[in-house]
Amino acid sequence: MEAFASQHTGKKPFEKYTNSDGQEDTLWPDHCVANTPGADLHKDIDFGAIPKDFYIFKKGTKKDYHPYSGFGDTKLQDFLERRGIHQVFITGLALDYCVKDTALDAVEAGFDTYVIEDACASIDPDINPTLREFNKAGISFIESFEIEQI
Repeated sequence: MEAFASQHTGKKPFEKYTNSDGQEDTLWPDHCVANTPGADLHKDIDFGAIPKDFYIFKKGTKKDYHPYSGFGDTKLQDFLERRGIHQVFITGLALDYCVKDTALDAVEAGFDTYVIEDACASIDPDINPTLREFNKAGISFIESFEIEQI
């Protein structure tokens, strides 16, 4: 994967590099590599407890394309629109990269977009720049207990 530091001689995780699109980006530790335990879903997830259909959309499946957004090359937007979905709730790692780009893409696609703070973690301890982007884009930053009120 182009965005892994291990693929760049002498580079370390979190250093900057120029990606194949000519943009400055961040190099990452190897993670979520196909056919390794790091790509497995947690063994304790009870999929039987999910009351409706459950779908998995994989991103980052192309060697030279590293989307941060869950909408990046996944057909997620079409899937949600075909089902009449109007709201999305986003959680995960990392708040200031993948979660942020997914939320920005969701609101740009016209979804009412919520990021659940207590179900995210950030790389940078200062999340204020990310929160400013959320605010500017109209993304709601909520705690999980607030979902029942929406």
